[in-house]
Amino acid sequence: ITNIQSGEQLVMYKYQQQWGTWAGHSGYGDDKFAELFSGATQNTKLQGIYLGVGKAYASNASSKISIKAWNSGSVPGTQLASKDVLISNFSPGHWNYVPFTAPVNVGSNFYVGFQIYYNNSPLDTFAVYNAVNRGSGGFNTAYAYENGAWHAWSEWNMYSSLAIYAVVCPTSTDNTEILNTEKDILLFPNPSKGQFYIDPFIKNNDNLNVSVFDILGKEVYRKVFVNPAQGPVSIDLSNIEKGIYFVKIQCGNKLTTRKISIIK
Repeated sequence: ITNIQSGEQLVMYKYQQQWGTWAGHSGYGDDKFAELFSGATQNTKLQGIYLGVGKAYASNASSKISIKAWNSGSVPGTQLASKDVLISNFSPGHWNYVPFTAPVNVGSNFYVGFQIYYNNSPLDTFAVYNAVNRGSGGFNTAYAYENGAWHAWSEWNMYSSLAIYAVVCPTSTDNTEILNTEKDILLFPNPSKGQFYIDPFIKNNDNLNVSVFDILGKEVYRKVFVNPAQGPVSIDLSNIEKGIYFVKIQCGNKLTTRKISIIK
């Protein structure tokens, strides 16, 4: 899920009175950035995030940022999860995926984002893109931590969203088991030119329900496979555009979501 709207341009705004960008290292010293997500399913697990990285210069081999999740309030609240990532692992000009160490339980409203550090000399340079300013009549979901407090960008007349996709999947309130290991579900080949296979390693007669979603959350494929215990099932996405997709797989009370890259 993302707050970037279809067709919106992604930009990196530079400050006029200081060096740096709105969503990264700057002379203002903002060191945490958060994006508000609202309206998710009440019982949701956050798997990771995609960052639209614009700049990723590491001044030394240990330079890092921290990916974070916070619970919701008028501003980011209690930290729910944090994971350090080397800046050198990011590819600027691309969407970069960072999974959390373990799925994070979040409510219907939550924040995700990142923390940067100013303790290296020369300074690291890390920044992400954001949506073009929507103006005072638009909405804002971006927040920055400056001078010991969180501020909505709208306080500074910037109405935008950070280039962040939160990868979430709903959890069940019944006996559904969330699977995350290759020994439970095998998806191959990945990347794929459009056709790939799923082997759920099941030993019973449960049907296999497969749904595929694009990065904006739109369902592009759905099929129910009967008696998949006979072997891997084939998924054909050769008629869709190349890109990143998410495959939701459910068999009986077992559920998982996997990422796949479609290449042409």
